[in-house]
Amino acid sequence: MACAQIRRYGAREPTVAIALIRLLRDSAAATTDDGRLTAIGFQLGLLEADATREIVQPADLTAVTAAAGELRDRLERAR
Repeated sequence: MACAQIRRYGAREPTVAIALIRLLRDSAAATTDDGRLTAIGFQLGLLEADATREIVQPADLTAVTAAAGELRDRLERAR
């Protein structure tokens, strides 16, 4: 819930998207609870979908998708 409004309003800005991914990364590092890790993965998917749709410049999107990919890999290893 903490990410939803920021994600929706900031999806077009790569800096905002990357900051949210870092927030999700830090949240994932602070828990081992499967339910929370699943929720973090869900939010990551929404963020990535919104960024893909809203960020027009491919060079800007590359950094976002790279950060999202790193977090997705961490989430998979945590399970």
